[in-house]
Amino acid sequence: ERAKGIYTARCAACHGPDGGGIVGPNLTDRFWIHGAAVADIHKVIENGVLDKGMLPWKGVIPPADIKLMVAYVWSLRGTSPTNPKAPQGDEAKS
Repeated sequence: ERAKGIYTARCAACHGPDGGGIVGPNLTDRFWIHGAAVADIHKVIENGVLDKGMLPWKGVIPPADIKLMVAYVWSLRGTSPTNPKAPQGDEAKS
């Protein structure tokens, strides 16, 4: 619940409340722009992707909450958002 609350407050505006993507990419499909591994997701949340408009959350969100966010984003895979954004990036093999 804590991770969902953080996601709703910090991420939903760009990735959608259900992770289907708005300005930011769809987090529910098998296609990932900056890598699909847990370590890749952690790196993106922590460091952001400034050239794509995603702010770094390191120093804003405590490290323990960043770990919760990684797990939450991971849990969105394979879910069915209402209006998913088209796939972007490379297909994850696992």
